[in-house]
Amino acid sequence: MQKIYIDSNIILARIYPANDEQEKASKRIIFNLQKYQNYKVVIPQIVLAEIFSKLLDSKNRDGLLLLFDQLSNIISSTSECLPNATKNMLELAIDIVNNDNKIDICDATIVAQAILDDADILLTFDAGIRESEYIQKIKKEYNKKLRITDSL
Repeated sequence: MQKIYIDSNIILARIYPANDEQEKASKRIIFNLQKYQNYKVVIPQIVLAEIFSKLLDSKNRDGLLLLFDQLSNIISSTSECLPNATKNMLELAIDIVNNDNKIDICDATIVAQAILDDADILLTFDAGIRESEYIQKIKKEYNKKLRITDSL
C-alpha cells in the first residue's frame, strides 16, 4: 500500500480552484483516492490548519462540509493519517527554508513530514516544491522513493 501525503492546495482546489485545470485535477485525485483504497492517505495537521484557515476566513459553510465529507472518505485512521510533525521533521523543515528561500515554513514542514515518514508520493500543485533543487537533494539523502507530483 502506497503512503500518499496531500498538500492543502490539492484539497482547496476542489472548492477554490486557481483555474479549470487545477479544479479538474483535484476532482480526479480525490475521486481516485476514494475509489481505489490501495493508498494510505496522510494529511498532516499543518495541512488541515491551512485548509480550515482558508475556509473559516471565507465563511464557506458548504465548502467546509464538503471538505469534511471528502476527508472522511479518503483517510482510514485519524491517528495514523492526521499526524503532527516531530522535532526531526521541524528541524528538516527549518533546514529547507534556510536553503531554499522560495519555500515557506508550512510547505517545508509538509515536505519534511513526507520525506521522514517514508512516504511514496507527495501530491501538490505547488511548482516551487516540485521543482526545488534543494528538496530534490535532501529527498535523495533521506527518501529516494518519494515522488513529488501534481497527479496520481
